[in-house]
Amino acid sequence: MSVILNTVIVDDEESGANVLRLLCASYFPQIHVQKVCLDIQSAEEAIRSLKPDLVFLDIQMPGGTGFDLLEKIDNIDFAIIFVTAYDHYALRALKRSAADYLLKPVSKNDLALAIQKGEQMLKLIRSALPGMQNDLLLQRKINTETLIINKYKKEFIDFKDIICVEADSNYSIVHGTQNRKFVISKTLKEIDELLCDELHDFLRIHKSFIINTHQIISQKNVNESFRITLSNHMTVEVSKRKKTEIRYILSSAR
Repeated sequence: MSVILNTVIVDDEESGANVLRLLCASYFPQIHVQKVCLDIQSAEEAIRSLKPDLVFLDIQMPGGTGFDLLEKIDNIDFAIIFVTAYDHYALRALKRSAADYLLKPVSKNDLALAIQKGEQMLKLIRSALPGMQNDLLLQRKINTETLIINKYKKEFIDFKDIICVEADSNYSIVHGTQNRKFVISKTLKEIDELLCDELHDFLRIHKSFIINTHQIISQKNVNESFRITLSNHMTVEVSKRKKTEIRYILSSAR
């Protein structure tokens, strides 16, 4: 028998919220909808008072976004499934450790898979070590401008203090300011997905390096290669594909 998931639906469009509620009532008996909220304020109040296991969350709403709502909640101990008409928020939603991201109109099959992921996420949350969240939850709970180095030692580094990140097989080496250096159990691809978007000033300049563009101190051509020197005096070669982008960034900073 499935465990009952106490659920809050947050959607400023009442019709969309009702469709989702009817789908849950018709096909997913484990979903118990406690409340439907049409704005961020009532959603915040409902989450604090009802303490749901699962929240279906729209993104664009009057007065703010679903991301704004999550910033108001200190202890996010519930699974999140984003439900929206816009696909360009997907990466940001996943960075917020969403169990899934559904596009409207929601189909029964997609909803079934999302609920399954929500159940798995909830188990992960509830089985976390006492006083410590798992990596994904901790990453969304702390300042979103911070990278987790070691969750058990509570080591973090601000994004702005990262000079570059170097690939090392299934690990990554984070080079920070003040001669700090960390090895973390994330691939460069995972770091790329976290850092290299429109919100942060990082660029993957070739398959083995991500750099903080604010930490570039010089550039030079060496034979047919293009290289940059970073503030820690590391010299890194830029791939041909990224050379134009780096030069544009440097010229814009002047």
